[in-house]
Amino acid sequence: MDLFLTNDEGHIKYIRCLSSRSAFITKSKKVYDLFSNNGLLEGVLIGCDFSLELQFEFALDRLRNINFFPERLYCFSESLMQLSGLLREFFGIAGLDAHTATILRNKIKMKDVLSQKGFRCPRYILGDKIGSFCDFQSNSQNIVIKPILGSNSENCMLIKPEDFDSKLLAANLDYASIIIEEYIDGAEYHADALVAKDGKVIFSCVSKDLYPMIRVTHDGAICGSVTSNKFGYTEKKILDILNDIITSLGIKRSIVHAEFLQGENSNEIYVSEIAGRPGGDKIVDNIRNVFGVDIIEKHILESKDELTMPIGIPNDTTKAGAYILLPIKKGIVLDFTSRSILENTEGVVDAKYNYRRGDEAHLPEWLIRLNANPKNGIAKGRYNFGHVLIVCENVERCIKVSEEVFSKFSLVTLE
Repeated sequence: MDLFLTNDEGHIKYIRCLSSRSAFITKSKKVYDLFSNNGLLEGVLIGCDFSLELQFEFALDRLRNINFFPERLYCFSESLMQLSGLLREFFGIAGLDAHTATILRNKIKMKDVLSQKGFRCPRYILGDKIGSFCDFQSNSQNIVIKPILGSNSENCMLIKPEDFDSKLLAANLDYASIIIEEYIDGAEYHADALVAKDGKVIFSCVSKDLYPMIRVTHDGAICGSVTSNKFGYTEKKILDILNDIITSLGIKRSIVHAEFLQGENSNEIYVSEIAGRPGGDKIVDNIRNVFGVDIIEKHILESKDELTMPIGIPNDTTKAGAYILLPIKKGIVLDFTSRSILENTEGVVDAKYNYRRGDEAHLPEWLIRLNANPKNGIAKGRYNFGHVLIVCENVERCIKVSEEVFSKFSLVTLE
């Protein structure tokens, strides 16, 4: 069970679901202390970037020394997915194995396998291939550069043809560690699914990004997504593709998050990425608001064989929900829109700020260098001033409320 919860509140919330004879691995000392102190789990803290073989021996020695042989294994760091797979195989625990975890972590292997199995992916190439940049640039199209072993959208870069030289020079890239993809202009979707130990999908849903990534990173558009309990033709098609991928890769006992692109002209569906974890940002909260399903809690219950399957979804009335991320700018926070103004907007069910006046807002150098939006300083990712959750009667209304909230929000910082 690979869970990547994003805050202390989230971690604490799910401790009550866990049971004895469970172990966990993490790279975070804070997470290690939180879960070790609850008295239910034995933990392994992987503090250094050892090789996979050394990580495996270290974790195994730790569990052997305390004579603990787990029946369940939880992984709280995405970079340790392969290690968690090896440990599951050793202890005979159901869930993602090391081979599948490698495919879901390594974007080159992922695209190779998906393409070989007949799934449509954007054109891609390993960064150190001779002439690879020239090949993409010659087509005068936008490209996306990502780390092969990515996490939380870090070091992802969207480049327009006219920015090739300046962006690549500023990036100072390790070409052997990146994947270059063509950027598919059009709508962007993400799908989330809960897979049981027998490989059957017991819950799934589709969300549509409010605006494509290129609009967010270059034009200052809203970063967020919207979902509904009424699926249209495209959403059903995406879910069919996701089910086929899960079956084809042999994924079992996992949460799956996948991203899809729909060509603006062809309407073809492309598989961008697939991961064995919950979606980031506020995706889990948005799903809970619309479907009444907490996929992390259900995943833990399924791992304990305590979940009735499949999960029923009430759809007698149409319901939609959206989340948006509020833009952030580097510097000392001087002033911002009162949270009550956003909360009093019809349709808003939650608004939370990550900063107070006087706090220093940081943006990582890679984000400033590669992706920073000249209008509001935000790129699609986890760096934001806060978030807003919205629930309405349909998708169209959610989008209107999102735009209204976004227009109301302002932030003043002093660099």
